[in-house]
Amino acid sequence: MFNFIKQHKALSLLLFLNVVAVLIVILIIVIHNSKTATVDIMVTPYDAVVELNGARYENMRSHNIVPGDYHVKISMEGMQTKEYDFSIERDGFVRIWNYLLGMDGGFEYYLNHPNDEIILEKVVDDDTGRNFVDKHRRIVNIDEVLPLEYYDNDDPADPVAIFIEQAKDICGDNIGCLSVYGGEKHKDIAFKLIRDAGYSPDDFDIIFVSESENVSQ
Repeated sequence: MFNFIKQHKALSLLLFLNVVAVLIVILIIVIHNSKTATVDIMVTPYDAVVELNGARYENMRSHNIVPGDYHVKISMEGMQTKEYDFSIERDGFVRIWNYLLGMDGGFEYYLNHPNDEIILEKVVDDDTGRNFVDKHRRIVNIDEVLPLEYYDNDDPADPVAIFIEQAKDICGDNIGCLSVYGGEKHKDIAFKLIRDAGYSPDDFDIIFVSESENVSQ
């Protein structure tokens, strides 16, 4: 009799576990089928963390999500955090294509990280971002024509010597930063050299260097 009761309890427990397992499977299927909305994520920098309602989502791919209201948080150490909200309906599609700015609100990070700059070109959706991308395209190849040089010894008392190169010693890898050796008094000649090379001085951060001072444009 004791063995019969024991077997009965074991069978009841097994049946209960089977019912729980079936319910879990049904719940998983219901949850999976409810995720009928899609969010496509493309954020730069690539290493930025993308969170929806506090849950982290992988960058550079699409995800199935439950329709509803979401809070987006995009963050990365050394960059400004960006946050905003969106709503998505059943069978809806939302793009999280965005970018982060440096702590100073600038784009210098992208000048030093060309792969992230390529993604930036795809995701910009505002005038500030487009202006940077357009400017970068205009200046990206100037290293191919540098250095620019000009010499004029017609006046031995006041000879003109101008030498233009990228100011890596001052600006690091910022390709939009140029040093003009020869002083600001020869600014017009220096700017003409840059224009004659096919570029606009307005697109660059120009540092004039003389024996006594450094003067920024």
